[in-house]
Parts: sequence; C-alpha cells; structure tokens
Amino acid sequence: MRKNWEVFAVTKFYTAFTKEIDDTEAAVAEILEQLDPAKNVLKNTIGIVYFYYEFAETDALQAIADALPFEVAGCVSTYIGANQQHGDVAISVTMITSDDAHFSIKILEDMEHKSKEQITEEMLRICGELSAVEKPKLIMPLIAAVPHFSGDDFVSVSNALPESIPFFGTVAFNMETTEGNHFVVEKGKISTSMITFVALRRHTSEIPRYLILCL
Repeated sequence: MRKNWEVFAVTKFYTAFTKEIDDTEAAVAEILEQLDPAKNVLKNTIGIVYFYYEFAETDALQAIADALPFEVAGCVSTYIGANQQHGDVAISVTMITSDDAHFSIKILEDMEHKSKEQITEEMLRICGELSAVEKPKLIMPLIAAVPHFSGDDFVSVSNALPESIPFFGTVAFNMETTEGNHFVVEKGKISTSMITFVALRRHTSEIPRYLILCL
C-alpha cells in the first residue's frame, strides 16, 4: 500500500528576463539561456509572458514565442520584475512545467466590436467548455483593456458561473500608452481586443498530499 508521503505532484516554475529590445537575436538567446527548456521541461509546459508594449510592435515578442517549444500566453505590463531584475522596458517569460498537470487555452476575440452582453455570453460559454470534462483547478485570464467591459464586469460574470472556479489573472495595461497598445498574447496571436483564458488541470485522478512549487 502506498504511503501518503510517497505521493507528490511536482510543478516547476522557471522565469527568464531581458531588457534587450533592439536586438531580437540577443533577446531570444537570453530567454532561452535562462529557461533552458531542453533541460528543464517536463511532460506538459506553458509560458506566461509579460512585456513592454514595444516588444509587440517589433518582431521581438513573436521571435521569442516562436523560439520556445511550448505555447505562450500573456499581456502588456506597466512594470516587470524577475530574477532580482526589474524595469519597465523589459520582457519576462515564466515557464510552468509539470508531469501531471495539463494546460489548455481558450480565447475570446474581437471584444471591441461586441457588446457587453455578447462578451458576457461568450465568456460563460468558454468557461463552460473549459469545465466540460473536468473543472479546472485554476483559470488565468489575461484581459485586454476595453472601455465597455471592465475588470468589475469580468468578476461579475465569473461570480455568475454555475460552478465556482478560481481565477487569477490581470488586465493588460501600460500607463505610458493609449488604449491601442494594451496587447494580449495567445500562441501566435497578438491582439488589443481579446481575453486569453489559461486553464490548469491535473492528469491523475489521485489527489496528492503534497504540492511542490519549484521557483
């Protein structure tokens, strides 16, 4: 019989950071060197990226996403800190990797051309789809800043779900920029009118007694 202390769920976090915005090749090299995915990735992996808006306006963000062997989601941020480094003109990638957790992504697109009611309906549908087989342990929403659907609106919709799901996310916002530069990223798509939903589930049916987070 297996003892409780022998049951583990291991999820590892690795974070890379660079301020290199003018030299795309150097930015990619720095991110790959710090994450070392060839050595560190486990069975299932996702990357969460936060960045200064000009990384999306050049080819730097796309080049970093293309160089990583896993899906990437994220958004613009006003200020970024990681690995004892920080700055506003910067980009960070957190690689979340696990043998027994599974990550999936859904997106709600074209928010600027949809009414508040349409966004609400689509969000309820997406959360229902993410919970169809198994309720996620966590959903990370990355929300574009649009004037007619606020963070409070998002919270109201999430509270109206038939089954409670933990949400932990952010609204894309950079205090230097106009509304058109509040980018959200999903896989190869970069948009100022989108919500990305990153869901985390467990593969195994056995509930672990311990959860190890390796930072």
